[in-house]
Amino acid sequence: SSDACTLVWRGAAAQVVGTAVTQTTKTSSSAKSVCGYTATATTETVAIYVEQAPGGDAKKVVVAALLSTAPAASRLTRGITGIGDAAGARFGANDAAVVFARGPLLFVLTATSAGLNGTALLPKLQPLAAQVATAS
Repeated sequence: SSDACTLVWRGAAAQVVGTAVTQTTKTSSSAKSVCGYTATATTETVAIYVEQAPGGDAKKVVVAALLSTAPAASRLTRGITGIGDAAGARFGANDAAVVFARGPLLFVLTATSAGLNGTALLPKLQPLAAQVATAS
């Protein structure tokens, strides 16, 4: 399934940010599925995006994003092995993202937290991405 909310349930999202969350976003079309969870305080969020890769080659998209020449907005600063066909991550002061390819689909998992920096969020987000890659 490529339904984002089926791939990441509320309890799993809560574990990433360490606090209860509720589903706040759910959109689905043939090209893209999005699911978002937000904590009551709204300072913690977890989201997953599943979309058809342009040209149908998701691995190519991830590999390009891992290059140092990739545009800053889409650049992945760390390669990850063992998740999907290709995977990478990026993190900031209070956020982290894991992006991976599986066939024609591109998966993006993001987390933000007021209390955790990106380097602390990433190890929590990575196992979730691995679970999603296995389930999808």
